Amino acid sequence: MIFEILENFLYQSLWGVFLILVAILVIKFVEKISFQFFEKIKLKSAFKLSGLEGAFFSVGLKLDIQKIVVEIIKLFFILFFLMVMFEKIFPLQKVSDFFEFLVKYYLNVFLALLIFLGVLYFFAFSKKIVLISLEKEKISVSPIFGKGITFFVWVLTILAILYQLNILKDLILILFSGFVALAVISLGIAFGLGGKEIAQKFLQEIQEKFKK
Repeated sequence: MIFEILENFLYQSLWGVFLILVAILVIKFVEKISFQFFEKIKLKSAFKLSGLEGAFFSVGLKLDIQKIVVEIIKLFFILFFLMVMFEKIFPLQKVSDFFEFLVKYYLNVFLALLIFLGVLYFFAFSKKIVLISLEKEKISVSPIFGKGITFFVWVLTILAILYQLNILKDLILILFSGFVALAVISLGIAFGLGGKEIAQKFLQEIQEKFKK
């Protein structure tokens, strides 16, 4: 009886150590690949160009966005290996179910992260085009107007992320609808009918850039 218990313990321990070593290697590999990928797509530059880096720095926070995103990705693999360990090697069903819930919930985290990165690159891309177009047309835009648009977009983005994370979904839907309506009305009033020609030229330039 004691021999069987020791044998099972040694068997589980060996498999546990093996799984931990595999997990370390996989996580290191994922970390390396992720860093290389985000370096290629210039995540730090996009974060800086979007204005978020300056906003956080102004309140005393210096964020390394690339490191944060990589850590989020790494955490998924840590949770996954813990789930496997407590399900297959150390059969603790309640613990395994907990990690399984976290792994499944992480799909929402990844989708929220994609929303954030999508908006981040949209800002970085559109900011360059808008600034070049305005310089060509010699149009001066109030900084308050630009900040207002940025504020609206990031508020909507945060609401979309919270909704994706299943945080106060009903309230988020109401706030999201309200902000969309307010943004549309504000842009309509600010832009006015007099901006038709400018908008047409701006859109034509964007189409030409894409054709090239």
